[in-house]
Amino acid sequence: MMLHRSTMKMLSDLISPKALERILSDAARDRHTTLSALDAATLQDILKRDIYRRLQLSVPAALAKRRVQEVIDTLTEDQGQHVLSSHSTQVVTLEEQARQFALYFDWPETQRLRAVLSVARQTIAEGKDAGALLQEGAELIDGLGRKLSEGLVTQGQDLSELKASGLRLGGVGGPKVKRLEALIKQISEAQETRTLLPAEVERALALTLILRKQIESSVVQQLHPAQKREMVESLALQEQGEIMPFDLTQLPPEAQARVQTLEREHEARLLTELAREYAALLRHDAPLDQDVQALRERSVAGEVLGEAALSGLRERLALTRTQMAGAQQDQLAGFAARLTALQHRSGDTGEHPTGQHYTGEHSTDEALQLAQQGLSVAQSTLQAGGLAGDEVSQLGELISTLENSDLLTQERLIALQRESFELERRAREIPGALNDLAGLIEAARAELAGGQMTDLEPLWGILERHMGEAAQQRENMDTRAARVMQDYDRYRHLAGETIQKLGRLADVLRDQQRLGVLSSDAHGRYLHTLENAEALLTEAQAEFEAAREVTAAFGADALSDLLGVFDPDAFDQNDAATDLLSTVSFAPSVGTQPQPASTALGGNSGGPVPEPGAQHAKPTGPGSSPVPGNDPFGLGSLLGAALTRPPLIAQPASARPSDTQLLAAQPLAAQPFSVAGLELDFAGPLPHAPSEAHAGALTRTWLVKHGQVVEGDLSPAGNWRTETDCEADVLRLAWLADQAAELHPTRLSVDMAGQCWMALPQPGLGVLVVCGPDQTAAASAAGSWRARVSCGSGRKIYSKSARVRKPS
Repeated sequence: MMLHRSTMKMLSDLISPKALERILSDAARDRHTTLSALDAATLQDILKRDIYRRLQLSVPAALAKRRVQEVIDTLTEDQGQHVLSSHSTQVVTLEEQARQFALYFDWPETQRLRAVLSVARQTIAEGKDAGALLQEGAELIDGLGRKLSEGLVTQGQDLSELKASGLRLGGVGGPKVKRLEALIKQISEAQETRTLLPAEVERALALTLILRKQIESSVVQQLHPAQKREMVESLALQEQGEIMPFDLTQLPPEAQARVQTLEREHEARLLTELAREYAALLRHDAPLDQDVQALRERSVAGEVLGEAALSGLRERLALTRTQMAGAQQDQLAGFAARLTALQHRSGDTGEHPTGQHYTGEHSTDEALQLAQQGLSVAQSTLQAGGLAGDEVSQLGELISTLENSDLLTQERLIALQRESFELERRAREIPGALNDLAGLIEAARAELAGGQMTDLEPLWGILERHMGEAAQQRENMDTRAARVMQDYDRYRHLAGETIQKLGRLADVLRDQQRLGVLSSDAHGRYLHTLENAEALLTEAQAEFEAAREVTAAFGADALSDLLGVFDPDAFDQNDAATDLLSTVSFAPSVGTQPQPASTALGGNSGGPVPEPGAQHAKPTGPGSSPVPGNDPFGLGSLLGAALTRPPLIAQPASARPSDTQLLAAQPLAAQPFSVAGLELDFAGPLPHAPSEAHAGALTRTWLVKHGQVVEGDLSPAGNWRTETDCEADVLRLAWLADQAAELHPTRLSVDMAGQCWMALPQPGLGVLVVCGPDQTAAASAAGSWRARVSCGSGRKIYSKSARVRKPS
């Protein structure tokens, strides 16, 4: 490839090829040479002077200087290695490069590349010039390489989300989960070898959606335990079995909204993929394109379209594509007949079809050869399974011009027609450019079809303006992405779902930042990822500030014991809300011997150490063998002690012992933990209960908001030796309620040693924590607090001396 063509390709995203070629031509003429004769030294001088000045009209000087320097560095590296090879050698080189994309035979670019190389080989065999075909082939290979790199970034993002979902769903078991794990492994291996597996990714995402929907419904539905067991067991079907449908109307409104959100996200992805897959079809079928856009708008508005609508759309797209391919075959057959007539008339008479004799430097033979090459490429593209809408339109206009225009205007009209199609193709690659140019391009083509000349310079100017805006936006996006990654490094020691999601997006941003020139789709994905990461970063900053406030009040060690936020392993696969969805199982557990706890609740708070026998009192009932280390709520970090608990067991209300029986059998063990109808049994140290002397009388309520107690008595009592001990236990219960917020529980309750603890989320206010001698007293205290707040007497005051929040 000539040096000036390499320069034009590397700067094609900042300035139009026509303007760049004109600048190079004028600069070469001023230096008494031609474009094809430009050497590297002369071209570098033109880049530093003429092109640098021109670029500053559309982009900042710093960006223009950097891009010019990148081109100069590339030319310097290639100097001495550039050898002008013959067309035959170039074809062989392009075919070698094209083999790496053989797996993606259904891509439109791959189909056209195969057609272009096939016609190029035939043209060279006939002894004709194939320079234009070889140049297009090189551009197609560059475009395919860019598309592959962008696809690998997207696949990497999907893979990270699938792995995160797989960790949550691993506890369900069954063939569906095993198949998901196998797909994730297959995609991981493909990612390492830079191979795209879109079908496997879609299957894995569909499986994840099905499992998440089924688990969501089975966990939160207020059903009889036997019904609940049946719904969960429906996940463990044969490999070819289908997930049993469930009735969304039986779910609470919040659960219905979550399931519908999952469905909308999946449908939005499918619609995007369909629009990308059938882009060539939709460009030439306006009604169908409008229908697709209407469905996407409905999805964005929050409507669940349903499987029937998407299946119908897919079938309609496939059918229309087949019909359009047949119609294009018929059009090409007609063009071939018209082109043959033109060739015969030219060969027999030596005259132009209008009756003029051929004179001048350029003859119609070149235009006829160009039309014949375009016809062959279009036919080969259709045979490869693609569509040739743009080629058919351009070929039709070219043949009409040859048939109807006079010799004097023919060459100029053909050049303008080709330029209009090049302008449209470039505009598709720049975000927002085609919206401003589509109407203008159509009007220009209408004038050209009527034999009138038109000026396309204003249209190129509009495109260059969009190019400059896109380049500046890319610079800003790279800067924002670097800031996100830098700030994430500051907060990555924190734990929790927010940091985990932010970490995954930071990895995606790092890969997107490394990409070169972005396509319009990749530009949109980059921007979407960046906005999501910035939103998560804001949440992480708020969490960090809250953690720092607690650290300032109690010290880093107390905060570590309280929440475990500085221990990355404390929350590893233990997000309270997600693990509650992923660990519901009715399979018996394998029992092992419990391990003694290292410390008591409260860490450094000075709380007492429960007796070993009481701390590890074994629950009764089948399948209740204690399983150390199985801690779905992260309570080992939450309560500042190593927990040993029995497996999660869903029990019907009738099968549970009474509170008195539980207290008698397990005086210091945890009682059932209830979340929106799902009750789980676990053993382990829980918040301090006051001593027996206070057990019958002490009842307190506290209001916790943003990790701080804003109302309630924190004075020492019983085993609470200090105010810090009391506040730490209250915050632990409130934090547990926050972690289960995704399930929207109305109450979390823990009974221990004759004391009942409750955490009740209060929308807009925070979490109400109650401690009472029994459930009745605790519920009564919570009711009294709510009645007081509803009467408007809930203003809080803060006593710095006693650190006690009391209602006014």
